[in-house]
Amino acid sequence: MAIDRELQAKNLTHDQRSALVDEQEAVEALYESDRRTYAAAYTAAVHEAAARCGITAPVVVVIATSGQRGEMWDNLAEELHRVAREQTPIPGSG
Repeated sequence: MAIDRELQAKNLTHDQRSALVDEQEAVEALYESDRRTYAAAYTAAVHEAAARCGITAPVVVVIATSGQRGEMWDNLAEELHRVAREQTPIPGSG
């Protein structure tokens, strides 16, 4: 991250370093907020898609890291994932 590189500079004043740390913390907080908001919207979209498919059993959504799939990933999970991704806007996309 650019802020990390800037923090490596040895000629920063205390105020400059403090401002960069504050900025980095704000960026990280925004990222985490966006991630939680997206996960909640994605989970809601999966539940709605499952209901439209007539699924009455509870559907547990696990937010995995990039490229990770659970043991039970199957065609139904793939379809619910596809629908949820189509219906859940990515933070910052409008």
